[in-house]
Amino acid sequence: MKISSRAWIAVLVLLLIGLPFLAACSSDDDDEAETSANPTQVEDVEITIGHITDMTGPGAAAFTVVNAALEDAVRHFNEQNLIPGAELKVLHYDGQMDPSKDLPGYEWLKQNGVDVIFTGVPVTPVTLKSRLEADKMPLFALTSNETITNPPGWIFSMTTDNQPFIYSLLKWIAENDPAFPKDRPAKIGVADWEGPYGSSIIAGMEAYCKAHPKQYRFAGGYLTAFSVTWGSEIEALKDCDYVMPPSLGIGTTSFIAQYRDAGGKGKFICFDTHMGFLGMIVESSGWESIDGTILGFLNLWWNEDREIPNLAKTLLNKYHPSQVEALTKDTSYLGSFTMWYECLDVLAKAINRVGPANFTPQTVYDTAKSYSKTYDSDQRVSFTDTKRTGLDYLFAYAVSASAQDLARMDNEAHPLIYKP
Repeated sequence: MKISSRAWIAVLVLLLIGLPFLAACSSDDDDEAETSANPTQVEDVEITIGHITDMTGPGAAAFTVVNAALEDAVRHFNEQNLIPGAELKVLHYDGQMDPSKDLPGYEWLKQNGVDVIFTGVPVTPVTLKSRLEADKMPLFALTSNETITNPPGWIFSMTTDNQPFIYSLLKWIAENDPAFPKDRPAKIGVADWEGPYGSSIIAGMEAYCKAHPKQYRFAGGYLTAFSVTWGSEIEALKDCDYVMPPSLGIGTTSFIAQYRDAGGKGKFICFDTHMGFLGMIVESSGWESIDGTILGFLNLWWNEDREIPNLAKTLLNKYHPSQVEALTKDTSYLGSFTMWYECLDVLAKAINRVGPANFTPQTVYDTAKSYSKTYDSDQRVSFTDTKRTGLDYLFAYAVSASAQDLARMDNEAHPLIYKP
């Protein structure tokens, strides 16, 4: 999804052309008078965020939204003067999701004076971990795995590892889903593409089933080499009570369509990640194909009257009015905006603690280690000396085909569990 800036450029040009020369002169006079009245006025200190992303590689379409969410969050912090005396700036590096470009990109960002690194690319923190430790440079990631969070170091993940996420979701389902089998273990399985993301889901699901044999029977985890044909996997999972589909794009949509076409009756269970492709799923298979799907969310959904969804909607209407409908159909913008906002909140606390002129990467690290954030009475994010995954709670949602929307299944924030 590409967020066009042509409309904004056209408006800017028209405004510039239409400004009377008198207004321009008046503005210059006002600026000069203000400077004379405040001869000791000090310019804001520029704080530069180095952002390793994908702008032209295989993930560019998806990262267009992620990048826009970061720019919007930074713009909001600057416009609202949430860090007095400081001006945030983002310096993007196009790593094209190519691990071989991560280190050159990091070095280029350092040469250009960045104070902290952000990334939403899953492999980048893994590639850079040892160098970050040596350089004492903090990195905030939108993804997580044990490789980057254990042992705890200079990488702070704004989400959580897949295994505690799957433990927590399966626990909630067994205790709360009215359709959960009463006289036998529920049969459950998963299919996904090869890679650490799918492997960690399978490992977590299998571990939880082994730890709770009276609740679940594991039907297997199946990984393919980026196939979009799921015949044997669907056959193995067709009679499951619960099935977790692949988590990315065409893998998600192709599996769901083929599973329902083959007569699969299992209830889908999904994460926020899957709902990044909700529009694609509905277009491919319709709302009925996912009616009743149980969702474990680490972030909230658009229809919540809560602080961050409301702010995200406000900024979308302010900065991207022509894109509001498209960007509120899934979790891509809202999920990344939520995490970017929290990254910037860490920076704000660090800078405000010591003052912009005294701010260093070490300040970020020291502040992040004891950071916590509460929204609407729920503590959502926290780090400690030993904890480098930020999110603390899971929210339970379900898909409603009749409403063509997602809805909370309860009003609780459920603490994540870290052992099966």
